[in-house]
Amino acid sequence: MRRLQKVRTIAAFEFLSTVKRPGYLIATFGMPLFVAAYGAVVAVPAYFAQRAQSEPAVYGVVDHARLLHMEGDSDVGASAELPEEIRRALEAGGQSDALDRAMANANFVFRPFRSEGDARTVLADRKIKGYFVLPADYLERGVVEIYSPDTFNVSGPESRAAFGNLLRRQLVIGRLPGPVADRVVSPLEETRRFGVSRGGELTDGSSRASIARLAVPLVFMVLFLVSVLMTSGYLLQGTAVEKENKVVEVLLASANPDEILAGKLAGLGGAGLLQIAVWLLIAVGTGMG
Repeated sequence: MRRLQKVRTIAAFEFLSTVKRPGYLIATFGMPLFVAAYGAVVAVPAYFAQRAQSEPAVYGVVDHARLLHMEGDSDVGASAELPEEIRRALEAGGQSDALDRAMANANFVFRPFRSEGDARTVLADRKIKGYFVLPADYLERGVVEIYSPDTFNVSGPESRAAFGNLLRRQLVIGRLPGPVADRVVSPLEETRRFGVSRGGELTDGSSRASIARLAVPLVFMVLFLVSVLMTSGYLLQGTAVEKENKVVEVLLASANPDEILAGKLAGLGGAGLLQIAVWLLIAVGTGMG
């Protein structure tokens, strides 16, 4: 009983002396501020990039094959507009990522031009992102000419996919029943993923669930590793200071080495767990906010 009391006294001393250190306080409360500042630095450019991507990208279309019958600007996303009830149901069911993928083509607008020269002039003035030309023999050869600026174009694959959807819809409309035409244009309008455990039980296999199963242990492991490294540094620093100040001799006169080591580990371990608890509380609090 007396031995446990000694260990408890040493642990309390180590815990209080550690949590009162300026370095511990700076690391405990400064680390979330540093992470928040770093996240803000990364998030601000991403925010403006996302805003730029949300603006409609206008592409020209020169239809020599007379297949599209476009009289004005054609918004691909308008034909894929979902009712508000279905949109809310998908968002409530955690399928907002599938909704975003389904509506990914809504930012592309296709504008008809009478001739390739007119489209090239507008593209040279950078009033459009590029233009597509359907040759007169498109049905026989299936060749589409694509014209874009002589700079790096990030939205090239997405624009080609959007134009492909527009062309596919115009080719099947009136020739196939409505539902069949929709499935030809978008065969995988929405997908639901499930995982099967070794016992045959079904689990949520969506990307969010997979990320959560991977991220939560990883984040806790990183926090625990950082805390262990910091508290071990405090242990070495405290041991060196005590040896320099001849405190070790005093401790050895009142307790054996096992009691001293156990007390130090308990005190520093409690300080490390307190640090992790503070970080988690701040993360949960800001996340809920």
